[in-house]
Amino acid sequence: MTRLDPTPPFAYSGEGIAHVVTTPGVDPVYGEWPENLHPRLLAALQARGLQRPYRHQATAIAAALQGQPVVTATGTSSGKSLTYQVPVLHTCLSEPRARAIVLFPTKALAQDQLRSLHELMPDAPIPVALYDGDTPRDERSRARRHAQVILTNPDMLHQGILPNHEPWNTFFKSLRYVVVDEMHAYRGIFGAHVAWVLRRLLRLAEWASGRAPTVIATSATIADPAEVMRDLCGQSPLVVSRDDGPKGAHTHVFLEPPEVVGLGATETTARLMVDLMAEGQRVLTFCRSRSTTERVLRRARPYAEQKGLDPRSLESYRAGYTPEERRAIERAFASGQLRGLVSTNALELGVDIGGLDAVVINGWPGRRASYRQQSGRAGRSGREGLTVLVAHSDPLEIHLCRHPLETVFGPAEPSPCRWENPFVGRAQISCLAHERAFDQTESAAWPDDVQALRDELTGEGELQYGAGRWFWAHPHSPASRVSIRNTDNRQIRLWKDGQEMGAIEFWRALREVHEGAIYLHRGNAYRVAKLDLARHEAILTEDVPEDEETEPISESLVERTMVIQSASAEGHLWELCSVQVTSRVTGYRRLEARSRRVIDEEQLELPTQQYSTVAVRLEVPLATEVEAMGAWHGVEHALDALAPLLCGADRNDLGHAWFVADPATLTTSLYIFDAVPGGVGFAEALYERRETWLQQAHQMVKDCKCEDGCPRCILSPRCESRNEPLDKLGTVQWLEQLARGPELPPPAP
Repeated sequence: MTRLDPTPPFAYSGEGIAHVVTTPGVDPVYGEWPENLHPRLLAALQARGLQRPYRHQATAIAAALQGQPVVTATGTSSGKSLTYQVPVLHTCLSEPRARAIVLFPTKALAQDQLRSLHELMPDAPIPVALYDGDTPRDERSRARRHAQVILTNPDMLHQGILPNHEPWNTFFKSLRYVVVDEMHAYRGIFGAHVAWVLRRLLRLAEWASGRAPTVIATSATIADPAEVMRDLCGQSPLVVSRDDGPKGAHTHVFLEPPEVVGLGATETTARLMVDLMAEGQRVLTFCRSRSTTERVLRRARPYAEQKGLDPRSLESYRAGYTPEERRAIERAFASGQLRGLVSTNALELGVDIGGLDAVVINGWPGRRASYRQQSGRAGRSGREGLTVLVAHSDPLEIHLCRHPLETVFGPAEPSPCRWENPFVGRAQISCLAHERAFDQTESAAWPDDVQALRDELTGEGELQYGAGRWFWAHPHSPASRVSIRNTDNRQIRLWKDGQEMGAIEFWRALREVHEGAIYLHRGNAYRVAKLDLARHEAILTEDVPEDEETEPISESLVERTMVIQSASAEGHLWELCSVQVTSRVTGYRRLEARSRRVIDEEQLELPTQQYSTVAVRLEVPLATEVEAMGAWHGVEHALDALAPLLCGADRNDLGHAWFVADPATLTTSLYIFDAVPGGVGFAEALYERRETWLQQAHQMVKDCKCEDGCPRCILSPRCESRNEPLDKLGTVQWLEQLARGPELPPPAP
């Protein structure tokens, strides 16, 4: 049983330990290998000490070998990779013409699995090949012609393989398995695109061979693995969710933000990481953003030198590095050359880095599934592990630290994947039609909203209808213009002294590499001298003070356009609605890095971004008193803070706004919306859990001991009006009334 312990299992003299939670070790439960398993594969498994599989592995393997779609949704280090490796290798050994495609959400994971397959059967006559953006072109054609197993990612499948499927028809004709590893990573806008990409793959394979390949998926623990797999590929799987693997005892330390002036979460994370390294532990530190990853490394290296450690034994890892940099860092950490690594969630997934003792998490990673994946990097293979969560001064994170058993260790969140998103659907129907025309029978299986997109594209001349089929109306492939990880395919290249240092998405560039911004890369700070949007490039220099950072200032406008669903209670109204969002970065602040004191502010002239999406809206009667305005503003902050926990979103997946007098209704209202065009299901999940949402928000604000509001309850770092006005007492009163549902006069002044 999970329990609370009084003290941490490591040297720590700072303040703010809220809870220490210990999860006990668990003994494994074994099953049996299939009776007809290829003898060469069985010998290889036993040579690696795998005499018997865990029971959940045996169940999943047997289902896959029988041609049944299956998803294994078990914990980190539970041996999920074997649930697809064994069926794929057995079939390829038994049938030399058999083929398989294994999809990974990251290149690092594909590289790791290539090593794993070679280690499992180093002398097997099964050609296995990587096929991603880092693969040289001459090796790609060789892989297509000769490999039985292709390891790739959805991006390459979408832009490289499917639009050019004719040379792949022989491969598709023999395609027996499509493996979707780390299925839980396919959520939000990325998941919506991947759902279409998988459907495109399966239809081409079925057309080439006359039968659909078997889909095998793996996932971290999520609330609805069967529903997610149906959304992703349209198949109903056998779900294997009971984890029968061994687990070592694991200690989880929840550290509230330190009260020492000038020692924030980033500084605390850096020092804690180095202190654990000084105790002889190998440490992986996770941060929520690229910039925070770089800031932690920048703080940790000088502190490591003070402690007598080699600062070169610490590195950072994130997207935006060159492929050569990423591979070198992966090898150095796996070999033990690096003792500490600071990473974004790029290493959250199942890369086997071995021998890891501790994980430090700088700020709540957004979802319980992410926390469990990151935490599970330490103490693999039955060894004891340690995780320390360093909370930020944020209402959600304080709430999690104070109630970890009910929140962090509560039921897994949903993992919404709204593949009928109209922006995604328009782009992907175009790609699908370019690859192979579709008829009424095929499109009749789509939701009504998606069929309407088909008709829109036909009316616009993008599709042509003839001989009972819809065809792509242009000679070029649309896939090259469609980014599956964003709604905007544009990127900004980063240059310093004529050398390219990486790339950043266009929308992110407006916030992070505007002129004057400080951009961090592998622990070094650079000033952005110029952002040229027309040429899609930013020029960096090294003219940066040691203790300075920048943060963007933005503003947004939300307009309700249509009510989808509504539910009234006494004194308030909930709506699920479509909205138009207009946002713009208006300037930036220069900050002292350690104290976060504002040095000054600068104005910017950058493009406005506008999109339609889905929002959940809460309305109450018009509130005109200043105190009532401050109370309603506090309600908006409290609901925004807790929203990610209720709907499975990351913090940046959601936007928020509030009105004293909403132009749509002339009532007081607030909006929490999906921060991507078209929406991806988060607002719908919040709408369904609206009453629980109110109750937890009330509990969170009431529990805070401050009088006037603080960063631990209703102050928000995302507030565009700089947390003015706010009324803590009124917020508590209003949330209490909303949670129990009586008439709602404005809170008394």
